Amino acid sequence: MPVFYTLRELQDKLNVLDPLPVRPVAPVKVTALGLKLAARIQWSRVEGISGYRVAVMSANNLHQPNELSPLLDGDETLSYVWYAGDVAVARQFTVQSFKRAANGEILFSDFTRPFVSATTKVDGGAADSAPTAAPSAPVSPATGGTVGDPGGIHSPAEREISL
Repeated sequence: MPVFYTLRELQDKLNVLDPLPVRPVAPVKVTALGLKLAARIQWSRVEGISGYRVAVMSANNLHQPNELSPLLDGDETLSYVWYAGDVAVARQFTVQSFKRAANGEILFSDFTRPFVSATTKVDGGAADSAPTAAPSAPVSPATGGTVGDPGGIHSPAEREISL
C-alpha cells in the first residue's frame, strides 16, 4: 500500500536523513588597533561555529584582499594580530566566521561590514607592542608564549595565501 506525505512531512524526513548545512552568521563589533609594527583585530563571539578568518586589505576591495589569515579554529578565538613589519602601514580589516559541515565542506559567513582600519605605529607603548621580528611559531597575545593554534602572530611568508 503506498504511503503519502505532505510536502512538509517529506521535507522533515529528508532533513533528518541529510540535514542541509546552514551558513553561519558574521561576527559583530569588530575593532582594529594599531600596534608597534602590527595591528590587533578583535570581534565578538559567534555561537556554534568552527572558527574565523580575517581579510586584510590596502584598499576597500574585498574581492581582491591583500591577504587572508589562516583559518582560526575555535569559537573562543576572538582576536588576531596582523604583523606588518613596518611603521605607518594602514590597512582595512574584516572578519568572517566559518563552520565545518558533516560532509567536510566549509561554510563561510559574509564578511562583516563596515570594514575597520588601523595603522601600525612607531612605538605603541609596552601594552600595545608586537615583536620587532616575526616569531617562528605563533605567540599567545595573553601569555607571550608559543601556542599550537594559528591565532598568533605570523610572518609574512606564513600569511601569504594565493587567491
